[in-house]
Amino acid sequence: MDLLKNIPYNPGRPASAETFTGREKELETITRGYNSKMSFGLTGKPGMGKTSLLLAVKRELDRYGKSGAGVTVTPVTIYLEFNPVRYKSCADILEAIMTGFLEELSGQWQFETPSSRRGQVCAAVRRGKFREEFNRVLDWYYEKNKRPCRLVLLWDDLHRGEESPWLFETAAVIRPVVHLGDNMMVVLGGECPLEQEFRNDISPLRALISQSIELKEFSPAETAGFVRLAARQGWDLEPGCETHAHRLTDGYPYILSTYLMEALSGYGRISEAVLAEISDKPAIKERLQLFLKHPAAAAEKRVNLDVFVSYSSKNREIVDRIDRDFQEELGILLKRDERDLHYKESIYEFMKKVRSVDYILILLSSDFLKSKYCMYEILELLKDENYKDRVLPILVEDIDVSKMDRRLKYTKYWARELKRLNEMLERYGGKAEDMLPVQEELRELKLVKSIHEVINEFLNHLASIRLERWEDIQREKYLQIKEAIAKPR
Repeated sequence: MDLLKNIPYNPGRPASAETFTGREKELETITRGYNSKMSFGLTGKPGMGKTSLLLAVKRELDRYGKSGAGVTVTPVTIYLEFNPVRYKSCADILEAIMTGFLEELSGQWQFETPSSRRGQVCAAVRRGKFREEFNRVLDWYYEKNKRPCRLVLLWDDLHRGEESPWLFETAAVIRPVVHLGDNMMVVLGGECPLEQEFRNDISPLRALISQSIELKEFSPAETAGFVRLAARQGWDLEPGCETHAHRLTDGYPYILSTYLMEALSGYGRISEAVLAEISDKPAIKERLQLFLKHPAAAAEKRVNLDVFVSYSSKNREIVDRIDRDFQEELGILLKRDERDLHYKESIYEFMKKVRSVDYILILLSSDFLKSKYCMYEILELLKDENYKDRVLPILVEDIDVSKMDRRLKYTKYWARELKRLNEMLERYGGKAEDMLPVQEELRELKLVKSIHEVINEFLNHLASIRLERWEDIQREKYLQIKEAIAKPR
């Protein structure tokens, strides 16, 4: 086993289901609040684990909703970051909430909204009809399932919007829906200054919540539980080092995670001596000082843009090299499955993130164009009418889509796949009741049909633009990519 791939600590990303620990009490408070129709404000200093807790709330409510045990109202939970660069108006935010709601209904609860109606709903939301369209979607869900649903909005990083009028305007719009309790619950997350808004009786944010929760440093027992995650992954853990870890970090989750990750990746074990040595490293001190004093600047230095990389698994070695190059040459940490898709998380939900990032780096090869997963990402991408501005294609193989016969080769490939699946399911059974056990296979058929319908559009777009080979881009130290992302969109 390659232990380096099983380090349970990463201060730069939220905890997964397997590494979430130390916030069980807060998790229980919020999830119990669902049935009590409560909403919450969640604050804490940078690196306290607010995002990890919000995502744990989503996992727990998703699990609860699917358990069926005493569930009378289906929780439809979405996570949304407040990004003042991406959202430039109240209409942008409300559309993002509605889009997330519709996508979650489709992805988690198999409730498909017709594409024509979906477009109409989002257009009406932008015209100021959020409440009316929200109630319309609730009615559609109830008509189909004979059970109501409730939107749970996990709204993170709200401290980034304290100077933005759109944050408070959006809060005022959703307030009547939240106050009814039956249809919408919110959990608002942000850094400590936001606590003042949660205590201000005339603030629109205060009006949304029933209770405020502030995340503090880990207790000694919580620190010990966090350190022992390493032992569960098979790492060498010196007895008693948990106490020293708490003493060095005061239980501050971000500092603790930084030290422990450095211990495992650099020393292969956690001990009192190793932790003491790490705490004295100038580079570690500088990194922590930058993050704790200026978390926004630290994030800017670490990740300038949100870039998703879409690729075939057969090109993994090239992706590893590009990943390193992007960090060194561009200061960008790519969003990729190996780093950002956690154990047991939905592959399809992860791939939907292509719609919410700044750019999509596409590594074009024959295997890519024949991959169901890669083409699913393209399907999601094509839902954005401005997708052409966000695509960064790189040729990792000479596929020459400028020629019609080359393009038609891939269109014919998906036509054959569609025919093959159709024939397979026809042999299985034709009656509706016969098809009930093969719903996943029917969804795959629908996916392949969609790929067949759009691949030619995608290939024609590629044929209409200049494509560069990876070798040439690398030789130029990614100058082409730098120029592309520097252009105003």
